[in-house]
Parts: sequence; C-alpha cells; structure tokens
Amino acid sequence: MIGPLGLGSQWRRAAMRTNLWLVPAVAVVGSVALFAIDRHVYDTHAGLSATFVGGDASAASTILTALAAAIITVACVSSRS
Repeated sequence: MIGPLGLGSQWRRAAMRTNLWLVPAVAVVGSVALFAIDRHVYDTHAGLSATFVGGDASAASTILTALAAAIITVACVSSRS
C-alpha cells in the first residue's frame, strides 16, 4: 500500500527517516538554490521588496532572541531523552 506521500512501505519510510545523507543533501540543495537567487538579485540590481529589507535593530534583536530561546529549548528537551 502506498502511504500519503507515495513513499511505499513502512520500511522505506523508516530508511529515509534514519538516512544520514537525506537531510544534509536537502540542506545543500536548498543552500545552492538560495545562493542562485541571491546572486541573480545582486547581478541584476533588482533589489528586494520592503518586506525583506524593512525593520530595525529591535526587530532583529527580537527575532534572534526567539531563535536562541527555541534552540535552547530543543537542546534541553533532546538531552533529557
């Protein structure tokens, strides 16, 4: 029976979940795609919309604080299991 993602058997899903190369490979492909987009924007001087560029130092501080809190929470929860 084919699962909701079309991955096939439970064995295949478990193999993909425990595969050590899947997540880094997806991260590398995503990084290359983002680099290509960034390079295109830089070369064509297209610029970014105000949605991406807007904000001030306090907004950046708030985002970094939330990110740090999330990372610390994940580290603490995963170390207890």
